[in-house]
Amino acid sequence: MHTPNALVYKINCVVSFIILSIYFSLKHLGSFQTRGARITFIAIELIILAALAMLISSETNALFNNHSFGLLALAISAYAIVFYYLKLTNPVIEHITATRSFWFISGLFIYYGGNFFIFSTYTVFIQSMGNKQFPVLWSIHNVIFLIMGIFFSKGFLCRPYQKT
Repeated sequence: MHTPNALVYKINCVVSFIILSIYFSLKHLGSFQTRGARITFIAIELIILAALAMLISSETNALFNNHSFGLLALAISAYAIVFYYLKLTNPVIEHITATRSFWFISGLFIYYGGNFFIFSTYTVFIQSMGNKQFPVLWSIHNVIFLIMGIFFSKGFLCRPYQKT
């Protein structure tokens, strides 16, 4: 599927996932006390590296690489699930919803978890339904993006908590 902005999507994807990987690494790496948690984190990192390699090595910048975007959305969703697991099994504070990181990561989880299906099925959906259905996908994406923005806004209203 020819996409005029495919190069911009690639750059956005690579930069976003590098930044999010650094965020999760720096913010939550100390929480990985068990061997299983460390292995999970490393597995997520390998998925991201594989997806980025697929994205960067794709033959042309005129095509939207939906498989890489789907893999990366899955990896960020996995980061969020690991975050929830760690916060629920090792609670530092009584109300997790009072922390910025909860709202930020929940927003990211909703965005990437919801868009995983759009990213993964984009090419098949557009090929079978035609470009006239593109506005439907874009509208769903925009609603998910709005929800993420609301969660981010809630996070900015929370007081920072040092140990999250």
